[in-house]
Amino acid sequence: MNARWYEAADWLQRLDRNEVSDVELQAWLDWRAQSADNEQAFEEMQDLFLALREAPTAEKEALRKLVQRDPTRHTRLAWGLAASVLVILIGGILWWRGAAYPSVYSTGRGEQRTISLPDGSRLVLGGESSVALNYSDARRALNLSRGEAYFEVKKDAARPFIVQAGAVQVAAVGTAFDVKHAGEHVTVAVAQGVVRVSEGTAPDFRLKAGEKSDVAAVSAEAGPPLVMHVNPETISSWQQGQLQFIGEPLGVVVESVNRYARRQIVKVEPEVAAMAYTGTVQRERADEWIDNLPQIFSVKKVDLPDGNVVLVKRSD
Repeated sequence: MNARWYEAADWLQRLDRNEVSDVELQAWLDWRAQSADNEQAFEEMQDLFLALREAPTAEKEALRKLVQRDPTRHTRLAWGLAASVLVILIGGILWWRGAAYPSVYSTGRGEQRTISLPDGSRLVLGGESSVALNYSDARRALNLSRGEAYFEVKKDAARPFIVQAGAVQVAAVGTAFDVKHAGEHVTVAVAQGVVRVSEGTAPDFRLKAGEKSDVAAVSAEAGPPLVMHVNPETISSWQQGQLQFIGEPLGVVVESVNRYARRQIVKVEPEVAAMAYTGTVQRERADEWIDNLPQIFSVKKVDLPDGNVVLVKRSD
């Protein structure tokens, strides 16, 4: 039995509650982010959870009995199922009781995924992105740990729809908006309706349709964040392969492009990362955009033996 499966099953047990604190949810996300093996183990446990929940009673009883047998006599999957039942029974929880549990959706580089949520809302997940759901009777909570997602929210005044991205929280009732989480930067853009945005101790503020803001740098001392006006129809243009940027730091742009490019910009000098970029990057031509950067900025592209790239400031 893989030890990571025990850890994953323990996390499922701890998260299998109607209310999970933000601290505990973040601890779980940190554990997942420690390695790809952790993430895979948790997803395998979720699959086992679903299989057990839907299994007939007779099969559940057979799995109980299987726990008592020699595990070496069974295949990896069979023992995984049996051991999973054992872990949960020791914790005093029956997986098949149908309780709500957090779901995690992730994508690989260059991948895009459309997901129908349990409440009838819909989200589109961009490349190399990950979002975790934690629904309860009181609220619909999601955590975008990395990447970009476009949310179309079904209206439910009794259960606000809350997206956490780093220190930034976006709350909506019925609207459509985009959140991009790249490093320490979080960008929110609204296509329909209104959202409420908060970050740390800074005052909450609202964004309405056609408005966009990089809210990661908001602070109580800095005052309200800069709000830009954009065409609402272009907010979801990345779904059609057009990555659009308006005055965004090149370091943030690079993180976004890296989610689609075959080659990766693995390091950007701080002075280069702070340069502002406005323009459109065609998703299918991301590698070409990387090659053309020295013609756009005063930068030098250093090609590494593995095909990846380092950006440094060019000394003219």
